[in-house]
Amino acid sequence: MYCGAALRILVVNHRDWQNPLAGGVEEVVCQTTRRWAAAGHDVSLLVSDFTGSSSRELVIDGVKIFRRGREQYFNWLAPWMVRSQFRDADVIVEQIAKVACMLPWYTRKPVVGYVHHLFGRSIYGNVPWPLAAYVDFMEELAMKVYRHCQFIAVSHSTADDLVAHDIPHKQLHVVHNGVDLGLFQPGTKTAHPSVLWVGRVRKTKCVDHVVKAFALVARQVPEARLTLVGRGEMEEEVRRMIVAEGLQDRVTMAGWLVAEQLREQMQQAWVLTYPSPKEGWGLCVTEAAACGTPSVASNSPGLREAVRDGETGFLVAHGDIPALAGKIQLVLQDAALRARMSSAARQWAEKFNWDATASQSLRLLEKLAGGKG
Repeated sequence: MYCGAALRILVVNHRDWQNPLAGGVEEVVCQTTRRWAAAGHDVSLLVSDFTGSSSRELVIDGVKIFRRGREQYFNWLAPWMVRSQFRDADVIVEQIAKVACMLPWYTRKPVVGYVHHLFGRSIYGNVPWPLAAYVDFMEELAMKVYRHCQFIAVSHSTADDLVAHDIPHKQLHVVHNGVDLGLFQPGTKTAHPSVLWVGRVRKTKCVDHVVKAFALVARQVPEARLTLVGRGEMEEEVRRMIVAEGLQDRVTMAGWLVAEQLREQMQQAWVLTYPSPKEGWGLCVTEAAACGTPSVASNSPGLREAVRDGETGFLVAHGDIPALAGKIQLVLQDAALRARMSSAARQWAEKFNWDATASQSLRLLEKLAGGKG
């Protein structure tokens, strides 16, 4: 992949992929850093610690992981760790999906912002107002602090968000997320109509929309079943919603699953639904597609790139519960449509792979490291 001298690459993210709250961002970190290390580079990952972690320092597939501080204040601690313990890094990659660490203030080394999504105004109404205001302020500040940095955006939607914040086009590089096509493959579907949702069980992911839509679906397709995969602070509220809708015998809350268990759920499902108001990309959509499972998702940033409307699934106006339910029901009841979308979904997923994601992003890091290579 690279014939020059090895680079010292520091990656900064709030979590590593062994964190119980790990999600799509951590999957990107896992897949890219391991490949950079395999290419001969010295890769360090600075993350927050978590309850039950096996070690504060460990090496996984050549990636040196350093866990420091709690996630709640990681963005304030990380800059000082960068200054004190990682001063020899040739290039720094900061994964920006939460509150940024403002690293350009603390180092003169090249900093790449690996941006998954920006919250913008979508954060309001989904978390308590003071927290929403804090996140909004810090996001706006970050766009000024990182203005002269190079950015990797996981989708054109995210790149458009950055342009809207006055980041020049010449500093933007769109690198789509990959899919583990060896892991996520078509399998056997359930005998009964089945709907799947995957994500953090929190308001920003609109899992309540899924329950409300499925309640409508269940009236027309009584044999249908829904599985919710994930953990989060909204679990008890969702359980109460399920009981209130009389769906306790039709909905399963599966909790957090390892990759092989998640694959099995995606293989078995007839359709995945993902009504999020905003995503960087929506990794679970393409993972489900690799399993031959179409998706019904919100027509929102990121998701409108991950789902090809009418081909690999359907897009509906965000917040339109009847429309969401209608498209889910259509996929469940139209076998010919479902088979056509299943085949198209797999073909679409095959366009994305982690080797390409890692190599494209690595080329930028090598370039930024100047003459190091």
